Amino acid sequence: MGAYKHFIFDMDGTLSDTAKATSIACNEAAKKLGLPPFPVEQVKAAMGYPGLEYYHVLLGNVKPALNIGSGIKRSFTQELLLAFQKETDLGEALEIQRIGKGMLFPGVEEILEELKDLEVELYIASTGRPDHINLLLDVTGIRSFFKSICCGRSRKVEMTGEIIRTAGASFSEDWLFVGDRHIDAEAAKGNGILAVGAGYGYCLEEERELFDIIAESPGDLLKLAK
Repeated sequence: MGAYKHFIFDMDGTLSDTAKATSIACNEAAKKLGLPPFPVEQVKAAMGYPGLEYYHVLLGNVKPALNIGSGIKRSFTQELLLAFQKETDLGEALEIQRIGKGMLFPGVEEILEELKDLEVELYIASTGRPDHINLLLDVTGIRSFFKSICCGRSRKVEMTGEIIRTAGASFSEDWLFVGDRHIDAEAAKGNGILAVGAGYGYCLEEERELFDIIAESPGDLLKLAK
């Protein structure tokens, strides 16, 4: 196995350790809105779901009636969900800017450089909002590594197919997808390409078996390009 020349990457939980920023923002928003705190593992587990679905998953363990002190209860409504999303998104952007290049998993930037030196073409397919993905690319300085960036849509399998078609590929034997969640494995297999799990990232134990292989470190990705 090797000599893959086209790598499609997920962003959150694969290239970026996004929970560094999101967990802080989530808990600041929760405190402001009278919600219970969120453990970082719960924040990580919801990563990969698009838009409001992320917040539905994150709040999935919060009961319809939320205790907010002094015996007062508050209903989990769409209004509360939207307020939580707004506060979290604003706080997350500020934290990403503060952390900067530290948002990347250790070794990611070096591996991207080495893959480029090997003339591997790199792409991004993410369900993340365009403003979120663009901010991460800018503050980490990795935008120039990628030939194209597709984001902001819920159907990752379709984004992946679009990247392959736009590249003019007549076959997909030398393509692979690197991601951390089941939707990444599905995007790869739905397009007939190798599914690589980011074992160093947010890949859940129960989802590892969905991938063809697991990269336990960013350095493992180099083996697939040689």
